[in-house]
Amino acid sequence: MSGQPGVNVSIRYKVEGTFGGGASGGSGEVFRIQKGTGGLTLARTLIEDPEVRKDGQRSMARLGAKSVSGSYPGTLSVGTFNTWIAALFRNTFAATAVKFTCDGGAAHTSLATTVTNTLTLVGTDSFITTHGVRVGDVIRVGAMGAGVDNVNAVVATVAANVITVLGTPWANVGADANATFTLMKKVTNGATLTRSSYHVEEYFEDIDEGEEFVGCRVLSMKLTFQPTAVVKVEFGLMGQDMTIGAAGGATPVLTSPTEYTSIGLVAVDASIFLAGASIATITGGELTFDLGGQGVEVIGSALTPDIYEGPMKLTGHITAVRTLLTGSHLARFLAETDNVELSLLFVEPDAAVPIDFVHVFVPRLKYLGDSSNLGDDGALIETIPVYGAAKATTTGYDAATATISTSV
Repeated sequence: MSGQPGVNVSIRYKVEGTFGGGASGGSGEVFRIQKGTGGLTLARTLIEDPEVRKDGQRSMARLGAKSVSGSYPGTLSVGTFNTWIAALFRNTFAATAVKFTCDGGAAHTSLATTVTNTLTLVGTDSFITTHGVRVGDVIRVGAMGAGVDNVNAVVATVAANVITVLGTPWANVGADANATFTLMKKVTNGATLTRSSYHVEEYFEDIDEGEEFVGCRVLSMKLTFQPTAVVKVEFGLMGQDMTIGAAGGATPVLTSPTEYTSIGLVAVDASIFLAGASIATITGGELTFDLGGQGVEVIGSALTPDIYEGPMKLTGHITAVRTLLTGSHLARFLAETDNVELSLLFVEPDAAVPIDFVHVFVPRLKYLGDSSNLGDDGALIETIPVYGAAKATTTGYDAATATISTSV
């Protein structure tokens, strides 16, 4: 027997009908792993007998409660990880939707873009109450002309009939009675708590066997962005049990899974806005969304009844070139400013619109410190640890810790 190469492994997953019940057949997905992926591991509690024997030896130990844990790192790409992002946020994505088309009537008379970052609706309809537009959403308009149509625009402020967006993405177009308004696909945490669990299969193709993990919940996501690397995403999971899927037609258990092929995203293509302003001095960063989570050991079974999540916790850090002190990152830390908004728009390197994207929006960050590399060669780099929490109920905002929008 020649053995199983480390790279010929397919990581497949599918939502379970009931926690720990497993899944099978089609409609699963493939996780696009990176080199060096650790994967999931089953552990069991060691139960030792404390008896002191006269022969100076120990009685054989037993194995007790089972637990599954581990993580899968990958490269962020459009559409690839939506399922597990939604599972972590305990919610579902709201699909991209054309909210209205102007027709010259009373509700949607016209749309106009002005001063390159303002969208004005003439009509009785409301961006907020009727169509649910919120700060941090990504919108597109259409049928207005070049320089405006299908451009990704991130909402900075929203009122009933006026939206301002981050940056200056648009050309100026006067009142257009045929324009369309589209709200792009997004998910937030906190609106609902829809829990989901997964069957995860690590299928070893050469030996035609697999490790079958059931009762797996997505508990964390770490997002890492650096100027010299792909944008990395790593999901942490905990599960209930593992079995072996034997060869001879029994594996793979999850057949014909969806495989994603979208291009990996890089940070040098990104647009970053901090506190509403474009910033070009960020040298890197990391955000971790974490639900905690744990099982419980019970009598009469080696399996935990469930994996129990906690509240969403957002921590991380950003690094940046120090440019000033007054009105700076350091000043926000000293003032304990806790409503710093962060917008990370990662895009595919397309030459023409519409450009596919993944957008991460955090409406309420607090700086926990600010340290720098005094005495080093080159730029003075400051490291700023950050903490995110739920946004208070405010008109025009989702009451959430984060929003993730995407074009797919």
